[in-house]
Amino acid sequence: MGRFAFRAAWLRAFSIPSPPRRGAFANRWALSVKPILYEGGGLIITRRIQPDEADLFKRIRLAALQNAPYAFSSTYDSALRRTAESWREQAESTAFGNDRATFITFSNNEPVGIAALYRLDNQADVGEMLQVWVAPEQRGTGVAWDLMNALFTWADGNNFRTVIAKVTNGNARAIKFYIKYGFSIGGTDEYSQQNVDDVTLVKEVKQE
Repeated sequence: MGRFAFRAAWLRAFSIPSPPRRGAFANRWALSVKPILYEGGGLIITRRIQPDEADLFKRIRLAALQNAPYAFSSTYDSALRRTAESWREQAESTAFGNDRATFITFSNNEPVGIAALYRLDNQADVGEMLQVWVAPEQRGTGVAWDLMNALFTWADGNNFRTVIAKVTNGNARAIKFYIKYGFSIGGTDEYSQQNVDDVTLVKEVKQE
């Protein structure tokens, strides 16, 4: 199968049904499908989670917590004790609307990356980036960059001014990546740190 025939077939396999209408949120579905064909035939796609993908969300979150426990406030053991309903509610809450969204990156139909953005309750134009993780074999391949692009594109279309990320102080690789992507180390009163072991990074959605 030729390169472009392969790409067309793979994209058909990822065809996405139209979402049910949910009032004012119907026009905020914004799945942001982004296919990228890498050399060697590997196809990467980043899209917003769908409301019926609680099992997928649970699978990739457990993988992240098991692989990088130092990077998250939640633990693998506590996640294992969550109910199916709690996974479903969290997945669905980030599949619709313009206050929070979860993006997942797939490589050859396998989930290899995740990132979420949640609007702050006390600052409507600021979002906190959460749950960011890329599978070890995909680090340095561009997957993390694609996740950031999808997240910031969605943020730009949903009235976010600033995105913040809180990273464990010892997670030097993540801090280096965020700075390379354009974040600056914050820690000001405006984005006060809840944990002294965290480093707060800040990036404006629209660059001057």
